[in-house]
Amino acid sequence: MKRVLIIAGNGFIGSRIKTIFNEDAEVESIIVLDERDSRFQQTALSKVINIKCSLEDMTVIKNAILDYQISHIVYLYSATVPATSNNMIDIDIKNNLLHLIAILDIAVELNIKKIVYASSGGAIYGNINDEFISEETCSNPISSYGIIKNTCEQYLGLYNKLYGLSFISLRISNPFGPMQDPNAKQGVVAKFIYYALNKQIFEIWGDGNIIKDYIFIDDVARAFLKSLNIDYCGNINIGSGVGVSLNDLIDTIEKILNIRVERKYIPKKSHDVERNVLSIIKAKGLLGWQSNTTLHDSILETIDWQKQYFKL
Repeated sequence: MKRVLIIAGNGFIGSRIKTIFNEDAEVESIIVLDERDSRFQQTALSKVINIKCSLEDMTVIKNAILDYQISHIVYLYSATVPATSNNMIDIDIKNNLLHLIAILDIAVELNIKKIVYASSGGAIYGNINDEFISEETCSNPISSYGIIKNTCEQYLGLYNKLYGLSFISLRISNPFGPMQDPNAKQGVVAKFIYYALNKQIFEIWGDGNIIKDYIFIDDVARAFLKSLNIDYCGNINIGSGVGVSLNDLIDTIEKILNIRVERKYIPKKSHDVERNVLSIIKAKGLLGWQSNTTLHDSILETIDWQKQYFKL
């Protein structure tokens, strides 16, 4: 049986991971540490214990591991996003890289069986012209966020070599779905749906032909669950394996809602990559995992949730 600690588990990704883990017979308990409450209220989960605390307090984290006899750690914490990281490099290093290293030291000391790390399947690679980006592709990040994610993976590998600490780093593409805040700094799908439902103008960075890999949050959560169970150390892409342009994304939202939206094209952002579609061959082979939810159904479910929650 697994006793899982989720660090920063009350955000968008963590909220869904908790639900999926709670339903699994092999997970005995789920301890969530976070500095904030969940943005959106969830139904009570029988195996979940929420502890509100400072994530910089390593004593609290260490005591939680000891008190609840934690066997596995899911690390979701990040103090920056690509859009902010280049202007917050010192915070990126201190709060993301050095924070993870402190957790790794605790994990080694307390004999944690495995750490599953939330990495980035977009920022870590940078501008790559490959049709599908594999884990063996050389990374060329164009943001501090991507550089730090890449460096964190290197330290995970180092701790595995030095101390035998087992880890999996999931390089997630662009997750979206219910319980994603449309007013957050990340999450273009949630934003576009919210704009459409409120009949707002769509501001599109660039010409709308940037191609990305969008994945439903439930599929991401299942990948985290499967990562607890395999005897493998390394990096695994988690994406849909399908590229969708911003223009096509908006077209799909329009068709589902049967509306037309006004589009305003503005200069693209420096941290945006032109194309990012992940190869998921490794995930299929090692995890027995692939995205099961179509873009259409994922958007429809997100629309339904936003309508209900925001009363639109």
